[in-house]
Amino acid sequence: MAAVNVDMGFCGNTHKVTVSRRDDGEFDVIIDTTCGNIRAYAMLLRKMSINDIMGSSSPAFSSDKMKLITPGCLVPSAVMTAAWMEVGMIPHDRIKDAVNSVTF
Repeated sequence: MAAVNVDMGFCGNTHKVTVSRRDDGEFDVIIDTTCGNIRAYAMLLRKMSINDIMGSSSPAFSSDKMKLITPGCLVPSAVMTAAWMEVGMIPHDRIKDAVNSVTF
């Protein structure tokens, strides 16, 4: 299981994105959020395949899901970061205490 927390200062919402590999090789995506739009996004993105994670057109960024959220929202990037962590492309120990920020 890999988790990424997102604190969106400009809208005041917080999110926890968790991606877990299942026994069948698929990945569950769970987003715990204070945002109604992200809750709707999360309902559309409940699972991913390894091809979704490794391919060039991830469902995390598909237009049918992105229409629900603003372009500045970091949740889709958090989904992919958690997914990459879960498949081992980003080592958990390297990112464990990392703090990324976007400032305006």
